[in-house]
Amino acid sequence: MENILTKWEEIKYNYYSWRKSTTIVNKIIISILWACITGLLAQVRIPLPWTPVPITGQTFAVLASGVVLGSIWGGVSQVIYVMIGLFLIPWFQDFKGGLSVIMGPTGGYIFGFIMASFVIGYIYDNFPKARNFFALTGILVAANFTIVFIPGL
Repeated sequence: MENILTKWEEIKYNYYSWRKSTTIVNKIIISILWACITGLLAQVRIPLPWTPVPITGQTFAVLASGVVLGSIWGGVSQVIYVMIGLFLIPWFQDFKGGLSVIMGPTGGYIFGFIMASFVIGYIYDNFPKARNFFALTGILVAANFTIVFIPGL
């Protein structure tokens, strides 16, 4: 049993060690790809009758970006997502884009995405005990309801 746990820890370490060993160019490319994933998942929506702000799939992409890419590059991916949505591609929820979305009812949530990705990545990178399923689930739920929703409200 101890051998299995040791092997599992080695697999986890090797999976996340690429973040420290890859080049800046690769990190930028991966951040752009993650921004695209966020843009695609923004089109998955569950409308709520009591608010103009629906639940969207992009929240999952945002929370996962901090875990997968780490603090800096997870946050960078969300900055890229916002900048491309602001200036180039209308890929915010319902294929909208531009300054009107940022200044509208969902704009605070969009800026909360950037902060949440940075914070989750920081916690995941610096606190190894946060890397188990239950601790990580608690962190993601707390981040969703505080870091994303407070600026949105």
